[in-house]
Amino acid sequence: MREPAYNINLNTLNWEAMQSLHYHDNGCVGSKKYLGLASFWEYQSKFRHMLRELTRVQRKRLHTKILDAGIKAIYSGKSEMGNGEWSDYYYFKSSDIDPICEEFFTPALTAKIRSKFI
Repeated sequence: MREPAYNINLNTLNWEAMQSLHYHDNGCVGSKKYLGLASFWEYQSKFRHMLRELTRVQRKRLHTKILDAGIKAIYSGKSEMGNGEWSDYYYFKSSDIDPICEEFFTPALTAKIRSKFI
C-alpha cells in the first residue's frame, strides 16, 4: 500500500482543532471517509468498553468490516459542538455490530486491551 502524501500528528493539535476533527468524524460514521476518531457504537453494546480502547487504526479497520458486511449507520440527529456549530451524528445498532465485534476481538487482542487495566 502506498504511503499517504501527508500525516497529521494528532498529539500536536490544539483543543479546538481536535474537537472540530472529532465532530467532523461523527458525520463520517457509516462512510469510507471515517477517520477512526468518533465512536460508532450504541451505549448498550456489550463491547463498548473494549471498543473505546481501540487505537484509531483498529477502529477504522473494524468500521470497514462493518461497512463490508452491508450494515448501514443510523442517523441520530445533530449534536452541538463546543464552538456553537452543529454536527451530524451517526451510529450502528449494537444488535447489528456485536456479531462482527465478536469475530474482531480475537483472544490475543482482547488480552492486550485488558492488560491496560491490570
